[in-house]
Amino acid sequence: MWVLAVFLGCGEATIPGLGLVPSSDARASAGGALAEPLVQAFSGDVGGFVWVRGIDDADAAGVEINVYRGGVSTRACTGTTRCYLTSRFASVQVNDRATAWRSERIAATPINLSLTPDRTDASWWADESPTLTVGADALPTLLRVHLSQTVGTDPMWYLDRIQTWVPWPVNLSDDAITLPPRRDTAVTTYTASVGMAAAGWDIEGGAAHHPVLLVDTSSVDVVNLGFTWGWGDLHAHSDLSHDGCRDPASDCVADISRVGMDFFDSAIDEGLDFAAITDHSSWATWSEGGGSTDTIDIWDRTQDAVTDTLAAHPDFIPLLGYEWTASAPHPVGGYWPGGHRVVFFEDTTACEEARLSVGVSLSTHSYTKGVDGAVLYGGTPYHAVSYTDLVDAMDTAVADCGITGRVQMVPHHPAYRPPAVVDWANPDNVPDSRYTTVVEIYGEHGSSECADASMRFCNWRQKSDADYLGLGGYQTALALGYELGVVGGTDSHDGLPGTIHNDPSCTAIWDPDTSAVRCQDFKGGLTGVMVTGRLSRTTLFDALFSRNTVATSGPKLQVRAYVRTTDNQIAIPGDEVTAADADQLVVSVEGLVDGSKWEHVYIDLIDPTGVTLASTEDEALDLSLATIAGDVLYVRLRLYATGDTEGERMWLSPWFFN
Repeated sequence: MWVLAVFLGCGEATIPGLGLVPSSDARASAGGALAEPLVQAFSGDVGGFVWVRGIDDADAAGVEINVYRGGVSTRACTGTTRCYLTSRFASVQVNDRATAWRSERIAATPINLSLTPDRTDASWWADESPTLTVGADALPTLLRVHLSQTVGTDPMWYLDRIQTWVPWPVNLSDDAITLPPRRDTAVTTYTASVGMAAAGWDIEGGAAHHPVLLVDTSSVDVVNLGFTWGWGDLHAHSDLSHDGCRDPASDCVADISRVGMDFFDSAIDEGLDFAAITDHSSWATWSEGGGSTDTIDIWDRTQDAVTDTLAAHPDFIPLLGYEWTASAPHPVGGYWPGGHRVVFFEDTTACEEARLSVGVSLSTHSYTKGVDGAVLYGGTPYHAVSYTDLVDAMDTAVADCGITGRVQMVPHHPAYRPPAVVDWANPDNVPDSRYTTVVEIYGEHGSSECADASMRFCNWRQKSDADYLGLGGYQTALALGYELGVVGGTDSHDGLPGTIHNDPSCTAIWDPDTSAVRCQDFKGGLTGVMVTGRLSRTTLFDALFSRNTVATSGPKLQVRAYVRTTDNQIAIPGDEVTAADADQLVVSVEGLVDGSKWEHVYIDLIDPTGVTLASTEDEALDLSLATIAGDVLYVRLRLYATGDTEGERMWLSPWFFN
């Protein structure tokens, strides 16, 4: 154990013994005094010291200190017993002309300092405390170690810049150093240096004095990702939907006083941080059926569920929303090209005009669940036929109704003919960045990742080719130049948001041929967000609009993924990066799968055409971006438990290189 301390000077009378092996000539007399001079030497990559004990400074006029480098002898210092060498040396020989004493060649004890982070990817989130270990073999007690930091690209030249050598942090007393969490998104260079104050030492060749004389240094870059995580479900239905049903076996009967009100309890029970209630906007009122004439306004009840949950669970973020369905007048190529959107608000309340319905006018049409189950009535006078109409109508609602927060419109199941595909090439579907910055890449209808369903790994939880249309794939949107991130949702219809560990949810729709309840296709997904500071409603929407998101079919791994630039800045998934500045791409699951059920974890780096540019089963993918071409790159993780050939997936939003 040695001490990391502050250099406050090193007086001649207080210099302790170096603790090194003396030369064979050096021996002590019976009285304890040195019978002959004792030469001690140690050297590092930066410099070294030679100290001759047993010759008083007053008698040192004839002392010559010669060092050997590469077999060549150099006279380093004369007339002194303490010599600082300006670079590494192998051995030393000392002559004293006054007494005709000459030492043997003494090998310098090597000093090799190391500074090692406890993570090989050297990256930490904002709420984590990195630990650095400083190590050295045979470190003399004479020396002191100093730990300092440099943020960004500002160089650290101790001998030129440091006038007072003060360590950071102060009072280090162990070789394992835990640093405080940091929130700035930059690279910090930590440097450990070993040496001593210059007082009392001559310098080889008469070089200029510096306040601090160093023997060795070791530096490590610590990546301060500067974000914290949150997990949630951005797409789920309650009994307020015409196809939402907690209990199909009982004809979807629900209590009118509680319908919709228990929706967020499931997400809280699942340990999620946020969830959106996104019932279909096709209906305006709800009745519990069974002959009852009592009704409730669906939009009012939805807002009640949000505000009541917020009051009872202030640390949870309930989101007000609905699902909008495009309603083109006729199919194109056998499908309706407008798709579906889940719409949710940063505000906790919103006017009726903000709840846009399918492209039908207000009417008295109704829908009955099962046999004598709940009945939904009417529509809404506020409707939109296409995504473009939806955006225009929302603009009007925001202007007229005092909506102050942001609104997100997320396309979901975009690659599936039924329920409704999103034709990304259709001008009506060009994303408006004021409202749409992310796509639901996975939910209970399956994965919508690929433009070409036949490409490797693209058939994961994907319906048949007859249902899957690559024109709605996420890769197709990227290839068209749309800067969209990824999210996941359950699209559950059982009023249980966040439940991705059970079977696919069932709906309130019965198959007319079999009279069986129609259930969804796959288990659903979730969304992860990387936020600055504390997760809140504001930072959640910041992350969504910055695309700092991941989608998952289940695993909630806080994957460390970043692009490092030449000026030591960090870009996380979803960020835009100047291509000329991009230097290194790192994706790491180090420590996240240790002891977990995941036996195999693959990291794939993919471009918008679906080509896998790099793939590894190691815990980290570390690439020089000079070898990677492409304007957009995103990451897919494939995780497999023992004996599981299907596995699970995570997708990270792309980096966009401008």
